[in-house]
Amino acid sequence: MSLVLCSSAHVVVDTIKQAEDGNGLIVRMYEAYGQRGPVTLAFARPIRRAILCNLIEENGEDLRTEGKSLTLSLTPYQLRSLRVELL
Repeated sequence: MSLVLCSSAHVVVDTIKQAEDGNGLIVRMYEAYGQRGPVTLAFARPIRRAILCNLIEENGEDLRTEGKSLTLSLTPYQLRSLRVELL
């Protein structure tokens, strides 16, 4: 299942892949133009759970989701990795 929308033109979604352990998708993105602010990601199916993770896919904090979308903030040039489990 793939990403269907990234709301911010200054954010590049670099990777969408199956997690190495098979639990969900890993989405990697970065802020490319020195801007800060919220970005909303929307998926084709409802989100069961979304978690910030590091580059070796270790889980961090849970993210708040709403149906098929989630919103998070990025700072200038920040890289973020998420684990997203869809229904």
